Amino acid sequence: LRRPQVGVSIMDTDEVLAVRDLHTEIDSPHGLVRAVDGVSFSLRKGRTLAVVGESGCGKTMTALSIVGLLRHSNARTTSGEVLFGGRDLLALDRRELEDIRGRDIAMIFQDPMTSLNPVKTVGDQITETLRRHSKLGRREARARSVELLAEVGIARPAERSGAFPHEFSGGMRQRVMIAIAISCNPQILIADEPTTALDVTVQAQILDLLHRLREQHGMGLMLITHDMGIVADVADEALVMYAGQVVEQAGVYELFD
Repeated sequence: LRRPQVGVSIMDTDEVLAVRDLHTEIDSPHGLVRAVDGVSFSLRKGRTLAVVGESGCGKTMTALSIVGLLRHSNARTTSGEVLFGGRDLLALDRRELEDIRGRDIAMIFQDPMTSLNPVKTVGDQITETLRRHSKLGRREARARSVELLAEVGIARPAERSGAFPHEFSGGMRQRVMIAIAISCNPQILIADEPTTALDVTVQAQILDLLHRLREQHGMGLMLITHDMGIVADVADEALVMYAGQVVEQAGVYELFD
């Protein structure tokens, strides 16, 4: 286990996200499903909060509710607050939320192959995010995309920026997703099971990369997983979910004790 820094406690750091009594429902053929049922927690700057639980417990639905990616599905957030920078994200309109999503709050999804555009080069996809959320010109954005690929550990970044997603391995595609996510220096990074389907060696590399980037950029990292080994290795706090509810929340050492 990584020991916390001496003299620094979780409560000493700044709160960057506060979720209060969040409720999300899904219309299903079998009736109404309360996928997120009164979830509350805080995420702090420079800290990792692991959201852990079995498949179907509501981890991903909580994350999607936070970033507003449920508006065109059969799911809806019915009540609660998601406070970021003094604003309730649930009260924002689509345009306001799109300005925040990707710039201030970024998300890494489980399967990069279905998240990346197969007909665009990885460099174009990083550049697109940079130009959407910053004032960089095309040339500056292109140069920055190469720097980001190098930062996440992709060899020959200038050359590989012109490659398509299918030309990368699973671990390399996940690194591309991380490069896109950190491109605008977000305050919050949500990683939804970022090591799914990766072998153990690559999984360790991705987790170490996320840990290093969190420290370098001072982000609050919300890590969704079902692997308690990952929680023990990288988390500062853990939020345990079951059936859409938080059943336990504690510092990682307290939780394992």
